[in-house]
Amino acid sequence: MLRPSKKEDILFRHNERETLYYLTNPLSCMPHIQKDHILAYVYSGELWIQEGDKNLIAGPQSTVFIRRNHLIRFLIKNGQDEKIQIALLVLNRNVLIHFYQQLNKAILPETNEGFKVSFLTIPSEAETESFFLSLIPYINSSRQPIDKIMELKLTEAIHILLHSDKRVASTLFDFAEPWKLDILDFMNNNFMYDLSIKEIALYTGRSVATFKRDFKKISELSPQKWIIKKRLEYAQQKLKEGKKVSDIYLDLGFISLSHFSTAYKREYGIAPTRG
Repeated sequence: MLRPSKKEDILFRHNERETLYYLTNPLSCMPHIQKDHILAYVYSGELWIQEGDKNLIAGPQSTVFIRRNHLIRFLIKNGQDEKIQIALLVLNRNVLIHFYQQLNKAILPETNEGFKVSFLTIPSEAETESFFLSLIPYINSSRQPIDKIMELKLTEAIHILLHSDKRVASTLFDFAEPWKLDILDFMNNNFMYDLSIKEIALYTGRSVATFKRDFKKISELSPQKWIIKKRLEYAQQKLKEGKKVSDIYLDLGFISLSHFSTAYKREYGIAPTRG
């Protein structure tokens, strides 16, 4: 989970759980599995969200819903605004279960169709703007809202989400534990990240032993060799498009230009500068 990086950043809790982050400093975090749903709002600055080759840049007055159990990378930047002011509201499983137990199920859409993407832009409407503006007095005073007020704020946020897109309901109220992710999909989306086999196994819902056994079913290569081969294929494509070697090797997870050049020449028989 994102952590406030400096004293100017604020963290509020509800029932001893981290609930509201207010971030005011540039931040870049490594890809990680987000265990809870998040509703993010950008007062100023930019919030960059990346999953594999999918990217979203959320500017001022943007609201984004981020699904749990996906490997996400966050970047927080100044953008064209000098100030960074971004709120992240955490909707944990206990909060959602409590809400669902008291909910009149008749208001839920008849369809159980959810959405497949890991993050979703929420339309800017009066309810959304009003909700996040209502948090400002607490943020400006750094005063933790009493638990009951925070509970009401969480309830309001969930209602806003339900109103924004009918597909959100089946995602919010899916309380099943995550099942095994498709290995090939995951690795095709994340081969550029510097992840250990232990981390990949964890993120796909497996033990290391089970991951290795399942991987053998889809490739004759070891996971490490598959990742290197995939990175080199991607590098070859980018070089043909005119990219410079110095512009791509770090993005592909190689620790040095020498390491990349050696691997590339071993695979293709020529130096990458001639690829």
